[in-house]
Amino acid sequence: MGILNINACIAIPRDEDDPYVTYDSLNFHKHLGYILAGHLHHSGYKFDRWYDIVWMEKMLGPHTIHPKFPAKK
Repeated sequence: MGILNINACIAIPRDEDDPYVTYDSLNFHKHLGYILAGHLHHSGYKFDRWYDIVWMEKMLGPHTIHPKFPAKK
């Protein structure tokens, strides 16, 4: 399909004892080989509170000068 990288946008808690958001999703993505690409402070709002958002990325293949994409049908 020509997909070389995948990205995830994840809310993380600002307080360790947050009742709604944990670090589980962040740790899950780390376990799958994602790395941190960016950290946005106070940029997500849900459950009547502000959260930090992290972007994570995982490279699936080499980024060459002339990538080969699948043939069009």
